[in-house]
Amino acid sequence: MTFQSPATEPTPSTSCASGNRRASEEFDFRGLQPRRLRGSRARKNHSETISKVLYPNDKTESGKGTSPASAVFFVACSLKDIIRRFRRTNEDWEDFPEKVAIQLNDTHPAIAVVELQRLLHDEYGMTWEKAWSIVTRTFAYTNHTLLPEALEKWSVGLFQKVVPRHLQIIFEINERFHGGSGSEVAGRRRRRSRSSPSLKKAPRKWCAWRIFRSLAAIRSMEWPRCILSFSKRISSPNSTPLYPGKFNNKTNGITPRRWLLACNPRLSGLITSKIGHGWERDLDKLRALEDLRGRFAIPDRFHEHQAGQQGRSARSIIKRDCGVAVNPTALFDVQIKRLHEYKRQHLNLLHILALYRRLLQNPDLEITPRVFIFAAKAAPGYDMAKCIIKAINAVGKCINNDKRIEDRIKVVFLPNYRVSLAQRIVPAADLSEQISTAGKEASGTGNMKLALNGALTIGTLDGANVEIKEEVGEDNIFIFGHDRRGGRTTC
Repeated sequence: MTFQSPATEPTPSTSCASGNRRASEEFDFRGLQPRRLRGSRARKNHSETISKVLYPNDKTESGKGTSPASAVFFVACSLKDIIRRFRRTNEDWEDFPEKVAIQLNDTHPAIAVVELQRLLHDEYGMTWEKAWSIVTRTFAYTNHTLLPEALEKWSVGLFQKVVPRHLQIIFEINERFHGGSGSEVAGRRRRRSRSSPSLKKAPRKWCAWRIFRSLAAIRSMEWPRCILSFSKRISSPNSTPLYPGKFNNKTNGITPRRWLLACNPRLSGLITSKIGHGWERDLDKLRALEDLRGRFAIPDRFHEHQAGQQGRSARSIIKRDCGVAVNPTALFDVQIKRLHEYKRQHLNLLHILALYRRLLQNPDLEITPRVFIFAAKAAPGYDMAKCIIKAINAVGKCINNDKRIEDRIKVVFLPNYRVSLAQRIVPAADLSEQISTAGKEASGTGNMKLALNGALTIGTLDGANVEIKEEVGEDNIFIFGHDRRGGRTTC
C-alpha cells in the first residue's frame, strides 16, 4: 500500500520562523476606517494567542482549540530548528537519528512524532517507510503517570479542524501498526473517523519511540499491561518480543547539590564532618553514617539542627506569608507538591479535622504539637483543586483562631509555591506526606527531597516510595493501604 499526500494542503496563516508565531498580515490597513481601528490588528493578536500561554485553560471552547494549536506550534518550531541545524553540516538523512535525540516528557509534545513524519514525508519527499524508520530511531519517551486525565486527549473533530493532515498520519500509523490489507485498512480508517470520539496521544504512538521509560520500577511493570489493551501482538505483560529493550526503567531523581548542599548547609556540613567528601556525588556513601550511630550523637545533633536555624527560617516564612505564629517545638507535617485529587491533599485535611475534633472532645488529650504545612500549584481550569485549596484555607482559619486547642495544631497553606520556597520548607520538615492513591503516583520527587533531608515518610506503597522503603528500611517509613499483591498494610 502506498500512502499518498493530499493533493492540497491547508494554507498556513502564520509563520513559526525563529520560534515566533507571526500573522501573515501584521496590520490590516483596510481596517483604518472610522470605528474599525480595533480590527486592524485582529489577525496579529489572534495569531499570537497560541504562543502567549504554554498550557492554556482548555475548559472553554476557545481554549480547546488553542491547546492543540499551541502544542503543534511549539513542536513544529522545535523540529524546524533541529532540522535546520542538522542540515548545516549533514546531507545524509540516515545520520539524523545518530546526531539527533528527541526526548518527550509526557503527552504534551507527543504530536512531535506525527509532525516529524509529516515533515520528512511531505516536505522532504521521503517514502513513508524511510521517514518512519528515521522517526522510530529518533524519539525517546518518559512517562510520568498512567492517569487517564493526564494522557492528553483531543477529539477527532477538533483534530480534523486544527491539524487535518496530522490526523491522517495518525490513522495511517495506527493502521500500519495493526496491519491488514489495503481495503481493510481503508475501511477501518473510515469507521474510526466516524466513531472515534477522541484520540489518546500516548498509547497510539508508543510504537514510534525508540525507548519507553517509566519513572519508577513499579511503573515499568505496569506500562506493558496498559499497552496490551492497544495491541494483542504483545505476548505477555512482562515481555515485548516485537520490541526487545523498548520498555525500561529510569527512576527519576533529584540533585543533592540543590536539595541538600545548597538548601541545608548545616546538615550537609555535619555529614561531611563525619564521613568526609564524596557522598555529594554518590549517595550510597551515606551508609557510612550507619556505622557511626554508637560513636557520635548524630541524631541529637540532627534534631537540634532541625529545630534551630532551619526551623526558624520556616517559621519566619509562615509568619510572613500566612500571618500565623507557630510553636517552635512543633512537629512540621509537610505536604508540598502539585495539587491533584490523586495526591489526596483532601485526605490529609480530613485527618486534620479528625484530630481537631478529638481535641475539642477531650481537651486533656496529649499530642505532639503539630504544624500542617501545605503548598501547591493547581492547573488554571482545575475547579476541584481550587476547591481543595479553599477548603484548606478555611479549615486553617478556623483552627488557627480557636483558643480551645491552645495552639497544639496549626494549619497553613503557603502561597506561590516555588523552588525557592521549597528550599526553605524541606530542611525543616519532620514528616513527609506521600499519601497518593495507590496505583496513581508515577514516582515522586518531593518524597526524595524530604527524605534526603531527614524527614520520615508516611505514604502508600506506590511510585518511588517503594524504592525509598528499600533504601531507608521499614523502620524509617510508614506505609499504609494495599501492597502490590492486594494485601493490606498497616501504619
